[in-house]
Amino acid sequence: MINKIFGFDIAKAGAGRAVTTEYTKYSPHDYDRDIDLPINLYDSPGYEAGKEEDFVKKTIDFLKDKSRQGEKEQVHLIWYLISASSARLTQADIDIIEAINNNYIPAIIVLSKCDIAQPSQKEQLKKVIEEELQKLIKENLCKKIYKIAEVAAQPLISPNGMQICEPFGIKELVNLTTEVLSNSERSDAFIFAQVVDIESKRELAWKYISEASYTSFGVGAVPLPLTAPIGIIGALSYMYSRIMLLYGQNSSILRAISEITLGGMYSFLSDAVLDLIPGTSILTGASAFSFTLASGMSLAKACEELAIEKLPGLEPEVKEELKRRFREKFWNYLKNVKIDPRKTIKIIIDEVGRDFLNKK
Repeated sequence: MINKIFGFDIAKAGAGRAVTTEYTKYSPHDYDRDIDLPINLYDSPGYEAGKEEDFVKKTIDFLKDKSRQGEKEQVHLIWYLISASSARLTQADIDIIEAINNNYIPAIIVLSKCDIAQPSQKEQLKKVIEEELQKLIKENLCKKIYKIAEVAAQPLISPNGMQICEPFGIKELVNLTTEVLSNSERSDAFIFAQVVDIESKRELAWKYISEASYTSFGVGAVPLPLTAPIGIIGALSYMYSRIMLLYGQNSSILRAISEITLGGMYSFLSDAVLDLIPGTSILTGASAFSFTLASGMSLAKACEELAIEKLPGLEPEVKEELKRRFREKFWNYLKNVKIDPRKTIKIIIDEVGRDFLNKK
């Protein structure tokens, strides 16, 4: 499930036995990617029959230890997995759920392997879980458990080599997780890292675009390329790099632009559209604002499309395709960014943002 959500092999599943024997921390640099993702993941020991007490003790000790540490090391959300096909809630499960709530940690109970569970099994298990949660609520122990999610991340393969059903529940779990992470920075970090719901990244991309647009507004002139005021180059380069990284779980995209520095990103995209503005290499102050909005939206949309399509090919091919799509979108976005002197910049950004976020 972790592998599906974050798009790489962070938790190595084994056949017939639990591979992880201790709580394992995966920091951003452990993710075998070209970038550091802004979250830490903790993978629990395997839950094996006959060793329930040991598992419960390790888990309670782990949660207590993390609760005493600083903000960056604390656990901010738990996915607690229960196999739906087991159709039962064990005492070990109840003990751990109590420990989660005693440490005031938001959690989502994930019913895994729902593809091989009968509907009656799932309903019975959900009923038992709800009953136990109600008991905890009455005892004032349960305030943080949010909901129950049904997931089949990797459905069973039938004898003919086909999956018995399509994977399901992953996107719903991602959306639910974003809701539970009430802190905006934590929610943004999760959206940044996950690769299941690509379209949900658009809102975070817009945050980067609007921030850079505010910075660009009011500048007298913006020469292109690479002779603009440092503040503008910095704002644009930061916006471009954050958008690239936001959608960069597509490794082809990352590798294709990996040699481009922050300042070079500005040059790369400016060169891509310079000939679309005939007869000038200087953008006026108002155009600086429009250029920032249009180029940010164009890059975000191009990266979103490539990430969804998982475009195959060599790095130069992906890079050229990214540039082609960026150019294609830039002019349309630029024409649609109207600077109305009767409106404040905030109103203009809000109007453009609504249109950008709602378009498929």
